[in-house]
Amino acid sequence: MISDIRSLRKPWQRLLPFQSWGQLAGYLAAAGIGTLVVTGILWAAGARVAPVVVLACFAGAVPVLYASLPATFEIAVPATDREWKARVVDMAARIGYPRMAEAGQVTTCTTAWPRWLAWRENRITIGVQPASIVVRGPAFAIGLLHGRLRKVAGDRGRA
Repeated sequence: MISDIRSLRKPWQRLLPFQSWGQLAGYLAAAGIGTLVVTGILWAAGARVAPVVVLACFAGAVPVLYASLPATFEIAVPATDREWKARVVDMAARIGYPRMAEAGQVTTCTTAWPRWLAWRENRITIGVQPASIVVRGPAFAIGLLHGRLRKVAGDRGRA
């Protein structure tokens, strides 16, 4: 009933995990601020700051970008089965995606983080198709959602 997770990343994203210019700008800003904070602490402690520290601050933030790459899974249920869509939306709220917007057959869930921290790419969409519900979003959130839904579904959840 619940399919396996399928990655939607493009081949070039193995090396450059950015999905948009906005995400790149946000990454550079956050890593830059982190670098300034770490550098300030080290200078205040009397340590010399090596270029390795700057590189480590920027490299340390890269896993977040890979975790944000898109993934998807499907739940094979008829479009008339509203219980499963409600279950997915509820689980999305439980893993930190409480804000919702409805547009036709698609529900978009976003994080409760401040807007400047919530990339557009970190949204979860739940779309109702004639024979399934398609769930798409960042790989880390899709993994959590998928695991919890399979646990709730028990053996019935296996595709």
